[in-house]
Amino acid sequence: MEQEEATETAAETDEEIVLRSLFGDPIWFALGLSCVMAAAILSGIEARTRSVWWAVAALLFVTMLRLACMATFQRRRRLGIGHAARRWIRIYTVSSTTQVFAMSCWTLVVFWSSRSPVAELLSFGVCVGYLIGIQGRNFANTTVVRIQLAVAAPPIILALVLKEELAYGALCFFFSFLVASILRTSAKMNAMFFSTLAAVRKSRMLAETDPMTGLPNRSAMSDIVARSIASGGEPFALHFIDIDRFKHINDSLGHAAGDRLLSEVGARLVAEFKDEAVISRFAGDEFLILQRFAASAAGANAFAQRVLKALAQPVHLHGLSVVVDCCVGTALFPRDAADAASLTQRADTALLHAKRDGPGQHRMFSTQMATMEAERLAIETDLRTALERGDVTLAFQPIFDPCGERVLACEALARWNDPQRGAISPAKFLPVAEEAGLMNLVTDYTFALACRTAADWPDDVILAVNLSPGQLLRADLVQMIERVCAAANFPLTRLEIEITEDTLVPYEGRSLESLRRLKEQGIRLSLDDFGTGYSNLGRIVDLPIDKVKIDRSFVSAIESDARARALLDGAIRFIASLGLDIVVEGVETLGQLSYLQKQPNVWAIQGFIFGYPLPAEGIAELLDRVDAYARPEGGSAFLFGGAVASPQGS
Repeated sequence: MEQEEATETAAETDEEIVLRSLFGDPIWFALGLSCVMAAAILSGIEARTRSVWWAVAALLFVTMLRLACMATFQRRRRLGIGHAARRWIRIYTVSSTTQVFAMSCWTLVVFWSSRSPVAELLSFGVCVGYLIGIQGRNFANTTVVRIQLAVAAPPIILALVLKEELAYGALCFFFSFLVASILRTSAKMNAMFFSTLAAVRKSRMLAETDPMTGLPNRSAMSDIVARSIASGGEPFALHFIDIDRFKHINDSLGHAAGDRLLSEVGARLVAEFKDEAVISRFAGDEFLILQRFAASAAGANAFAQRVLKALAQPVHLHGLSVVVDCCVGTALFPRDAADAASLTQRADTALLHAKRDGPGQHRMFSTQMATMEAERLAIETDLRTALERGDVTLAFQPIFDPCGERVLACEALARWNDPQRGAISPAKFLPVAEEAGLMNLVTDYTFALACRTAADWPDDVILAVNLSPGQLLRADLVQMIERVCAAANFPLTRLEIEITEDTLVPYEGRSLESLRRLKEQGIRLSLDDFGTGYSNLGRIVDLPIDKVKIDRSFVSAIESDARARALLDGAIRFIASLGLDIVVEGVETLGQLSYLQKQPNVWAIQGFIFGYPLPAEGIAELLDRVDAYARPEGGSAFLFGGAVASPQGS
């Protein structure tokens, strides 16, 4: 409870704090004033004079007004005081001062017109006790204390002096000393309170502010979102922002450059959106923005596009002009969620989908996303079990020489046949494994299975295995491959690792170093899906690769489009000039095959024209049949010998 009160206090202005102190504890306030009224009535009974009863009546009237004022404030406070704090402080000052003045005048009248010691004791004792108590209620505002003492002390001192007795004179001296003591004590309490308040505010600022950007941090932003939802239900949008390739910048230019980038991103967001949104650094390279009054998806989308544009301008880091892309995911309140945690999670879900679309993308949350994420979570959970049970298997697609007479290599392709869902596409479960941190397990498992299978193939057949971007950066990649190949008695020289252009782009320097280490072990390297990535032709020159696999997009139209043939011919000539082997993928028709067979630089063909992906038993049988047809007595053309694999093996 104390921590909650401290948190609340730190969030208030000084005027709001003073007001909360002045009007605090309404129950005890009412009990105290009730005692004052009871003492006044008893003094009237004891004094039996009309003047005292008039003073009592005036005091009772003022006291009732004071109670009504307190009740009105408490009722208004529940509805929100807003900007009326200063007005309520003035009301309190006037009402409390009037109360104290009425009490001191009551004491003066009792001492002047009554001879009752009981009435005198009641009036003087209640006044002194009340004055001592004002420093406890009014310590946050010493001005109120000084005003009340200024109007209360003269009538009471006059009442004591009018008695013209030594005892009353001594009492007057001690009362004056008491007033001075109250002034001093209240000043010390006020200084101590505001010193503590400053420390609490500083502590809260450190706890809820990101020191690098000066923006609210995750804890503060979560509170802001929760308060926005609880404050009355005004619609707003929550935008989750992630900086693309931030880790690459940190690793390549250093953490100081990364910190500089985060500060620049925060400054740009504040400069552009501070008047219409609350901006926070949520975690790492993620920012969270609360866009106020976003009543429609169109408005939220326009805001997100402005965010992308604001952050797309180059940032100068260590003398380099770095272009920073980001992705944005958006969720709307109250459309997408009714509480802060769910709304934030759904904005994060939209961000994940935006990142999967590529750099510089924005996605709005939809219920379909929630369904997809639930399915991805289920796939992640079941994939762990599938690896343990051996439900993940491999299919192998043969790669033939252009004449279809020899199998030069076989590409290993992961397959998962789930008992409940049936066959699950690698395009669905491999990205989930990558995001969930399961790719080490998947890679180790598939490499071991592939090497054990390929160990029984003919010695001249290469095993081609794909490697994901994250796996290429594994510190133990070479050791893992050596361990697996040794366990399967499979030579490293028969292993070929396929990478794509997109694999190299995010972490080019580290990727090239990994490729060189693999090359040093005698492992063959192949660039897969050439022509579909972000890189240019000149990049191939720097890669330590042995082979390039031209993507099927170069082949699909060569039978009918002269420009497609010219493009394919140009790619083949360029790659051949570098001394690299060439494999053409996606060959499915005899017309495509016939055209490629006329190309002297094409080393191999991969496609359904020669064979579909086959399970381990099927590929072993295919290799045996090819070997039999390759013998002099078996014929010279495997393709036309009727051994093309059936699609049922895919």
